[in-house]
Amino acid sequence: MKRRELLGAAVLAALPWRRLRAEPHWRTFEVTTRAEISRPQGVSRAWLPMPLTADTDWQRAADSTWTGNADRMQPMRVGKYGVPLLYAEWSPGQQAPFVELTSRFATRDRAVDVSRSRTAKLSSAEVALYTAPTEMIPCDGLVRETALVKIAKGARTDLEKGRAIYEWVVRNTLRDPKTRGCGTGNIKAMLESGNLGGKCADLNGLFVGFARSLGVPARDVYGIRVASSALGYKSLGPSTPVISKAQHCRAEFFAEGIGWVPVDPADVRKVILEEPPGQLTLEDPKVEAARKRLFGSWEMNWLAYNTGHDIDLPNSKGCERYDAPPLRLSGEGGLGEFLGDLVRALPRRAAQHRAAAGRSRAQAIRRPGGADGRQRAHRKGYGGGPRPALSVAARPRFARDRCVGSQDAADELSHRPRRRGVLQPRRRARLVEHRGTPPGRAVAAALTSEWNVKTLSIALALLLTVVLGALIAGAALLFRGGISAKVEPTNFELAVARGLLRFGIPDASRRLRNPEPSSREVLAAGRAHFADHCAICHGNDGDGQTGMGRNLYPRVPDVRLPPTQQLTDGELFYIIENGIRLTGMPGWGDGSEESGRASWHLVAFIRHLPHLTPAEKLEMDRLSPRSPDEWREMQEDEAFLKGSAPSRDQRREHR
Repeated sequence: MKRRELLGAAVLAALPWRRLRAEPHWRTFEVTTRAEISRPQGVSRAWLPMPLTADTDWQRAADSTWTGNADRMQPMRVGKYGVPLLYAEWSPGQQAPFVELTSRFATRDRAVDVSRSRTAKLSSAEVALYTAPTEMIPCDGLVRETALVKIAKGARTDLEKGRAIYEWVVRNTLRDPKTRGCGTGNIKAMLESGNLGGKCADLNGLFVGFARSLGVPARDVYGIRVASSALGYKSLGPSTPVISKAQHCRAEFFAEGIGWVPVDPADVRKVILEEPPGQLTLEDPKVEAARKRLFGSWEMNWLAYNTGHDIDLPNSKGCERYDAPPLRLSGEGGLGEFLGDLVRALPRRAAQHRAAAGRSRAQAIRRPGGADGRQRAHRKGYGGGPRPALSVAARPRFARDRCVGSQDAADELSHRPRRRGVLQPRRRARLVEHRGTPPGRAVAAALTSEWNVKTLSIALALLLTVVLGALIAGAALLFRGGISAKVEPTNFELAVARGLLRFGIPDASRRLRNPEPSSREVLAAGRAHFADHCAICHGNDGDGQTGMGRNLYPRVPDVRLPPTQQLTDGELFYIIENGIRLTGMPGWGDGSEESGRASWHLVAFIRHLPHLTPAEKLEMDRLSPRSPDEWREMQEDEAFLKGSAPSRDQRREHR
């Protein structure tokens, strides 16, 4: 053992860590986070997360130990929120810098009975802290106006306000799987753009911002999921021992006379999107159960790190503030990207350049168990044998700085408009090398050095070959039966048609959310509209098995199935309003407010079609009655499918 490792172990031995006692309903875990820096340049630094230091009735910290070859390894609390971190620093020339932090803790499920009053109170300092705005969560302007006018109008108590905000976020937001990490949490931008899609930091950030704007203390709690859900939800826990993408933040608000109330509207939207079979409705039993449970309780298969915002990391010169950074690495010149989504986009190229600190990697091992979890884990080889390498990089909810390259390079680029995301490190490094050259020429020089004429010619020839082959294959498939509509569309045609459909709908329309709540009145209006306008092709129950639907080309889809149900509200609305060329689908919209409302009613009813009740089917038959010929044809088709010989009309029809 190296001298500094020995000293670190000696310090640990003197700290007053305690062992967790065996108690009912408590589970113990161990999470090991290992950070390595390859090809380091100059001074390197790392900031690793540590669990909440204060014990609660739902999480208790046992101990944290660390090892590594850093010159300095020091636990600290950062910022006004007291974020617990382990800080490590390596001097220039250190080979293979690494630090490993092992945290042991216990959790039990958290639930608050909101019907019981208590004497819980916050100090004036705590009220001020948890009602104050942050850089990403303002509490005035559009945020406060939305909370007052649209959400909590008429709500008087803290509990009523919290409930109103929770329900509004569940009904009006959308979990966007394309959002990076946990989202940025920039709620002002979300409200101004009207795009209320995102992930946990965005959706729960809305809850915190609305609550604070109404004077209700609220806070985000940042952490990571460490075990599968015991409640039967596949989407609310890591599906494998690898917890790299399991970072998750939750929210809570303080209700006078009750105390801190846990909530998680973002996880309700996660259940809607991801719980099998996917794209569930608000009326689905799984969603209703999650919606009820996640107001006032948390399942503690999750480790809480901190409640921090606007954090200035110590010795992170040249970088701006962060919100709750669970893990960060840095090298000489200020290079440092949060591990998570960004680490996969940056380090491989950044390590090739002089300004880069090198690639970074983190590993985590979670060890569940009861009171004997530590012993059982030891028997499985956690003590001396090789540990399973489980990647974890719990990305924070916002990373503003993008500190790439030297500090001069960061200053040079900081005044230019930057798109959301990470600029290519190689391109940025070359811009630094071409300092003094106009930006346009610098980019041209970088491109010329990376791509020569021969490479571009080969790439263009390959692209043209692929496109030409696809066109020939498509034409052969398309015209194999002439122009007859009786030929069944091939899977290739269907796949191309679906792809073109997704590509042809504007992005702004795709992101729209249905403003009409899925109430009994809305479904009744949509049902009547569907019967009057749509049933002639789509059928009363949406199966598309009508005389018209079976003979169109392409065939009318069964709107109850996933290809239609997985479309967003905005995509369905766009199709109803504008139609689809060359398919027989008309556009029903005339641009009026009344037309738009009717189309949104149809969207709600289409979502409801897979769950149509027998009584509703009878009502549809009453609204859109079939002719005697249609009834006879339907009965003959059903008899044929059950094994009867086809009728004369059926044989004639299929000649």
